[in-house]
Amino acid sequence: MVQAYRSWEPLPDLPPFFGDYELRDGANGLTVWLRPGVYPDGREYGTLRLSFGRSALAYRVHEEHTHPRFGKESGVEASPGWAWGPHPCMVVEGSEWVAGFSDSQLLGFRGSFTHYFLYTLSNTIDVLANREPSAAWAEPPA
Repeated sequence: MVQAYRSWEPLPDLPPFFGDYELRDGANGLTVWLRPGVYPDGREYGTLRLSFGRSALAYRVHEEHTHPRFGKESGVEASPGWAWGPHPCMVVEGSEWVAGFSDSQLLGFRGSFTHYFLYTLSNTIDVLANREPSAAWAEPPA
């Protein structure tokens, strides 16, 4: 299967991009906050909180220009509202990253796995999880 990106809408009315992120991985699992950027139309958006909890098996962070599969050949289309990058929240189907995990690495987790791709103007975040995260508009962490 060829790796393909598709838009994922954890909440309605997502902005065309996020400016930055914060990530915390602790006793309650993984939480990612996607912070708003400065939007050309002047509209204000909130901070999106994605709580993966203990369902996140792995994650990785790259500078947005160094992601191993980010570019014209990846099939990632530019976000309609911002020509500089892809949709801010995507799911990767046929993920090469997921295929790199051995069966023994996945034994302790149940269910199928989803590769989530989160894009900000500063970084990309890949998360491998066995359930969809809870999503909410929230205040950024202190």
